[in-house]
Amino acid sequence: MEDRLKLTGSVRYDKSKNFDRIFTRVSAVYSAGAEKNHNFRVFSKQVLEIQPHRINILDLILEMQYC
Repeated sequence: MEDRLKLTGSVRYDKSKNFDRIFTRVSAVYSAGAEKNHNFRVFSKQVLEIQPHRINILDLILEMQYC
């Protein structure tokens, strides 16, 4: 496509004492026109939180209720 489409992606991991987060980002830029001076950009980002302490406590509570 004559270098008109550029794809970019990134992943970042943050660790804290209360939670872990994974950030993802993807973007695409398309340059149109004879001189590539018209740009169209599309991007998406997402955050995934991992909370192992809360999951373990919830599992314990459910386990106690069904014993």
